[in-house]
Amino acid sequence: MFRLILSSVLLCCLLPLSGCGGGSNKLTGLAVYFTDAPIDNATAVNIGFNDIKVIGVNGNYDYPAPTVSTVNFYALQGGTETAEFNGVQIPNGNYTGISITFSADPGGTYSAVTLSDGTVHELDIPSGDPSTITVPVDFTITSGHLTKITIDLDLRKSIMQDPNDSTKFIFKPVLRGINNDDSGIISGFVDTSLMTTGCHPSIYAFSGDVTPTDININAPSGQPQPISSAFPELNPNTGQFNFTIAYLPPGQYTLGFTCQADQDQPDTADAITFTSVTHATVTDRNTSIVTMK
Repeated sequence: MFRLILSSVLLCCLLPLSGCGGGSNKLTGLAVYFTDAPIDNATAVNIGFNDIKVIGVNGNYDYPAPTVSTVNFYALQGGTETAEFNGVQIPNGNYTGISITFSADPGGTYSAVTLSDGTVHELDIPSGDPSTITVPVDFTITSGHLTKITIDLDLRKSIMQDPNDSTKFIFKPVLRGINNDDSGIISGFVDTSLMTTGCHPSIYAFSGDVTPTDININAPSGQPQPISSAFPELNPNTGQFNFTIAYLPPGQYTLGFTCQADQDQPDTADAITFTSVTHATVTDRNTSIVTMK
């Protein structure tokens, strides 16, 4: 999975009413961020956007881009954010969702995957699948307040190899939305004893007290599925493998560490092993610290 924040440049292109690049330091209105969680064996995942729509109780507000903008989702992980920017001025009121229109196209003009071996592969939305995805998220716009909404594009669930052409990838966007004011963070480190030879590590975060399972978008109803995930990264100063999973709703979570993330295909049941399991509690605007050992 990937975590990405939509850059201020792209947001300014998509949302021209935001007044980017100048004006008052007082930020009000709406700011839309994007985040991702990591995917195995990739060094870049570029995905194009050309429209954002804000869905309100009393009306919708559409902000089409004059041209398609492409962003590398792989570059922003672990809760990384861009600098603040002026909010989009939309009418005060209650809102229930945000729609994103993606531009994955044959030929890879706007969207493509670069693998660790340097090869670049076409990333397509299958014919007949919707390119516009609506993310349910409740928020309220009030005068004098900047509402920040983060859209989590789960690339571990959203990208899979084309079964008919191994040189191409299929993009089926899986998204969730959260009001930043109503979210928290789980952060910590993985004990070096877990990082065995040949390990392809990942930490999966599940809502509630559950037994961790693989990712499977076709899993039967009731089977736990991770809400997000993270790669542990080596901190050269401490020698520890750190990780951060951000933008989580408040509640109890189960964390599972696996060395077999590369074997977890998003559309099938895979018998991967979790060698460490722990629990954490997330509260609004706080960070819960855990150790996987």
